[in-house]
Amino acid sequence: SRATLDRIIKVAMRAIEADRLDALTIPDIVQQAECSTGAFYGRFESKSDLMAMLLARDAEALSEAMAGATANAMRARDVRGWIESLIALSLDQALSRQSLLRAHPPLDRLAHRERLVSLCADMLARLGASREAQAPLRAEFILTMITGLTRDAVLAGTVTADADARKLFSSELERAAVWYLAAG
Repeated sequence: SRATLDRIIKVAMRAIEADRLDALTIPDIVQQAECSTGAFYGRFESKSDLMAMLLARDAEALSEAMAGATANAMRARDVRGWIESLIALSLDQALSRQSLLRAHPPLDRLAHRERLVSLCADMLARLGASREAQAPLRAEFILTMITGLTRDAVLAGTVTADADARKLFSSELERAAVWYLAAG
């Protein structure tokens, strides 16, 4: 049932938020979700399959948030603000899901990537931040750079929830993205 799936997901999310995903076993999940082992395996082939589904859900949520930030930036005509928003969204997601990223990296692929790249490319072209022909490649590069470098920095421990470390990383990444757009 949907309720069983929700309980399984809730158990996994609690483990992720407590950064103890590595220690969580399928018997733990089944016990805490108050379901049978068959109920778990009826929905997932393995714990890794459950983690892949959670990553896909996170990627979809991040993509939707980035699409919203892109629409806001287009209305505000603010490319720098767009980059700042994408970095903040990516950092928030990576910092809150470190154990999930460690268990099942990489998070290079955003859900609905083609739609998001198209939206970002359209914004870059309309605001004059890129020529129309180059806009899709530039949008793809910016999205990959932000999500990939953010994930890698969080997993390496270079960026933490510490405000100073986060600010330094964000400003360096923003500088690189702005430079990339200005270079073309």
